[in-house]
Amino acid sequence: MSDERLLVIAFGNPLRADDGVGIAALEELRRKGYERPGIDLVDGGVRGINLLSLLEGYESALVLDAALAREGAIGEILEVDLEDARFLLRPRLSLHNLDLGTAFELAKALEMKLPAVKFVLMRVREVGPGEGLSEAARSALPAMVAAAAREIDGFADRMSRANAAETGEEG
Repeated sequence: MSDERLLVIAFGNPLRADDGVGIAALEELRRKGYERPGIDLVDGGVRGINLLSLLEGYESALVLDAALAREGAIGEILEVDLEDARFLLRPRLSLHNLDLGTAFELAKALEMKLPAVKFVLMRVREVGPGEGLSEAARSALPAMVAAAAREIDGFADRMSRANAAETGEEG
């Protein structure tokens, strides 16, 4: 049996308006039953540095977060791989004490083994004090949840096929 695991981790602060969109997406995924054996849904809080310790022991990770919109449409959903996400290395894209790009650079410097990491991000503008999502973020939340669900379902399908191959049940 394949023992690969997927970490779905959300970052953000629900008390800073749309900065909490990743957490809102994670809560919706939990409500829909996406947390199951081999798939862990974790609230990473507001500090990107948390990501490094949480990634240990996982083969794959999916990060849910807000991306401050300097360009592009508010509510736009971005699905990117770590390798293709050069813009993540710019400070303040997702600044939670240590931006995610810096956290990954630190992991590289420490020669940490990283899992395959994908991001599902929503472009937002409202990240100041304020509880709850803006209308634009609320409207786009189902698309963010659907994008994350596709990634989770894809991982579950790959694990199911790998388990079937290991037990000789391939058809």
